[in-house]
Amino acid sequence: MSIGWPAAIVLMAVIFGAVTLLATQMAAKAGVAGEEAKGKYGEQYRMLADDYEKLANETREVQAAIRADVAGLAQEIRGAQASIGADVNRLANSVESIETMMRDVG
Repeated sequence: MSIGWPAAIVLMAVIFGAVTLLATQMAAKAGVAGEEAKGKYGEQYRMLADDYEKLANETREVQAAIRADVAGLAQEIRGAQASIGADVNRLANSVESIETMMRDVG
């Protein structure tokens, strides 16, 4: 039992049309699903990017504050070092004067 060549061509055209129709519908569904996912995850990405930007700004502000604090502490330390140096010089002069007095007396 065989079909004639005109019927085979018609049958192939029908099969080709059905496959094309199914492929088109599947592609359309996939496109819609892709757009939905893109919208959903795009919004999440924007929210995360905003959160990241806020955290980055906070971090920059904290770093600037820490730098200012460290600079202030460094200035205080320099002042304390100068004061200690002056105290050491006075003590050294006092020791020298005491030694001189002891030599003069003794």
